Amino acid sequence: FTLFLHMAANLFDYVLVVKYERNKGPAISYKFPQVIDVNDEIAKAAPSFCFPEGQGNAVQSKKETFSFTLTTGTGEKRFGYCRRFVSGSSEPECYCIVSQNSSFSLFSNILDIVEERRKSSNSAVFTFLKSLQAQSKPNPGERIVISTFSATGASEPDKYELKVPMHNEFLLDYISYAALFKRLDIDKVITLFECLLLESRTIFVSKKLSRLSECVNAAAAMLSPFSWQYVFIPVLPTSLLGYCC
Repeated sequence: FTLFLHMAANLFDYVLVVKYERNKGPAISYKFPQVIDVNDEIAKAAPSFCFPEGQGNAVQSKKETFSFTLTTGTGEKRFGYCRRFVSGSSEPECYCIVSQNSSFSLFSNILDIVEERRKSSNSAVFTFLKSLQAQSKPNPGERIVISTFSATGASEPDKYELKVPMHNEFLLDYISYAALFKRLDIDKVITLFECLLLESRTIFVSKKLSRLSECVNAAAAMLSPFSWQYVFIPVLPTSLLGYCC
């Protein structure tokens, strides 16, 4: 678990649109920018984390917002911020923003805009992402103002304002202790805290990805000012369960 204190040069590395087909499983249907290499180690792994239930398992929730963390071969962390949609008879779809930056609320707000513009068209989504990517490196506490083509075809551009958290806000920004204490009573939370301090292997199980992501990050944040020193995987695909057993 790492708190992000220095913004990377770009707000995000790339965005993947992952679709899930019951007989084939998850696969990348679109990528932004187009020039990214889908054989990149993170891009290859991302679809399984967008739909971790495994092939053949039904995706139940209408909408899920969650995050995952992957580590490159050189030890660098990449954060995946996901918004998953299930609408009618269409295939489940997930928008995944891959970034070196850790700020759940910032990227959740970006995904809110993606969801809003997606109702108009996919091109409305990607004109926004292109405008966002063109922004200069933001500083903690700074507000980013994005002006982009109107999603509805109006003559006036759409404008959005995003706030980058301050250094001292990142811990509270990323987690929600309420989710953890709502699911576990105080005795179980204390037991969990003891296990983490003793560096015991700890596995969380949940039917909802949003809840799982919130609780795992909250548990890791409880260790502050210490930090978890070993493998940290907020969401683990079914196909990789043997990795932690």
